[in-house]
Amino acid sequence: TGDALEAGRLDMAKARVICEVTEHLPPETAGRVESAALEKAPEQTTGQLRRRIKRIAQRLAPEAIEERKREALRQRRLEVWDTPSGTSDLALCDLAPEDAHAIHNKITAAARGIKADGDTRPLNAIRADLATQLLHGAQLPDAVRTLLTQTRDNPDTDPVRPVGGGTADTISMPQSPRTGATINVASPKPAKPGKAASADHLHGDLPGGHGDLPGDPGAADTGIAALADEVDQRLNHVRGRVDPRDLPHAIRQTARNIHGQLAQARATACQGDDDIHGRLVYRPPAAMRREIEARHATCVFPTCNQPSHRCDLDHTVPWQPGVTCHCNLAPLCRRHHRLKQRTDWRLFQIWAGLLIWITPSGAWYIVRPDRQ
Repeated sequence: TGDALEAGRLDMAKARVICEVTEHLPPETAGRVESAALEKAPEQTTGQLRRRIKRIAQRLAPEAIEERKREALRQRRLEVWDTPSGTSDLALCDLAPEDAHAIHNKITAAARGIKADGDTRPLNAIRADLATQLLHGAQLPDAVRTLLTQTRDNPDTDPVRPVGGGTADTISMPQSPRTGATINVASPKPAKPGKAASADHLHGDLPGGHGDLPGDPGAADTGIAALADEVDQRLNHVRGRVDPRDLPHAIRQTARNIHGQLAQARATACQGDDDIHGRLVYRPPAAMRREIEARHATCVFPTCNQPSHRCDLDHTVPWQPGVTCHCNLAPLCRRHHRLKQRTDWRLFQIWAGLLIWITPSGAWYIVRPDRQ
């Protein structure tokens, strides 16, 4: 880690993540975890790196990880501190994960009900106010009633707004690669002299055949990596040959053609031994949802860390003509689900779990599955 930091391949925040996770591991195990983490660390955000290195540590040293968890639980506490803005923060620290998520989910469910009944405040503000009422000793029904009464009595109360003057739906272009997946970011570049070409003449067959693409778990990682690299080469080829003004259209059209060229092989691999491809209903079965959430641990928008179990399971090609299947479903948080529906963004799932985001400027992001 020190060598990578000195060489500039790692920043201080990522080095700190690696040190935090490996600090209490046996020396030999810590070295193996560190080496495995450094392979992809330069391409990942700190959050993505933290999740990956925790999975590695859990696999290599489960007993040490469990003991560390037990020690942290013994240190559970309630903390409060003042902020520079004149408010205060209150936190429950080092709870058991099942307790923390149960509390969060219960408050969130009640807050959504309050919002559905006409509360205009952001969900975060409702959750905070509801938790405050409960910690003051109010029973849940009384706390809900109090918040609804306050809303009706003060309909002009200003809602809490995001810091910075934007709106909650404002999207900033990601600055870091996607966690647990390979992301290739391309910025528009001028076409080389004499190389400018119409986008309509750049979409031939992808080089190489795809009959050996992964239909079985053993070959999945290799096949996905090869296909992702091939697609990236193809998009780079297009970028170098078109006028910058035509780039967004050219990249979108190329990705669309790749998606179409792989349609039959993709459907065949996805269907496997089933009688038909996909399900005949809109809502995916619980088992399919679990498999897709395991394939992508978070929302598939680059750098989004929203856990997939809190996301919508989106049909990449909208339902009918799109089907409910592994190669047409991916987790998207509500914010990025709305973004995907905009006309200036495009999302293609060219293989089960392998997605291409196309931005309005013609840049692309290739998102691989975390696992097959």
